Amino acid sequence: FRLALDTGSTNTWVTSVECNSTVCSSHLRYDPAKSKTFANLSAACPDVIDVYFGTGRMSAKMHQETVTLGGRDGIAVPEQDFLLATAEYGGVFKTSEFS
Repeated sequence: FRLALDTGSTNTWVTSVECNSTVCSSHLRYDPAKSKTFANLSAACPDVIDVYFGTGRMSAKMHQETVTLGGRDGIAVPEQDFLLATAEYGGVFKTSEFS
């Protein structure tokens, strides 16, 4: 699964297959069931995190995944925390080509 890193954010976040908002359906969505290295942190971090932007909002839950920078042979970062977005609203997500 490829994504664009948001260098202006403190967190890496990815749109989930569980996100059914109109905006989410216009982007690629990450399916944790297809990953061998996904770590579900719902028990340890049960809270939904709401992030507000100037023109939008997203809701997400914290999880972990091995993130590889630079393709399959790149640098692997195991147990990287990331936000798995379950809802996205607003123009910032609709017009951005981030996945």
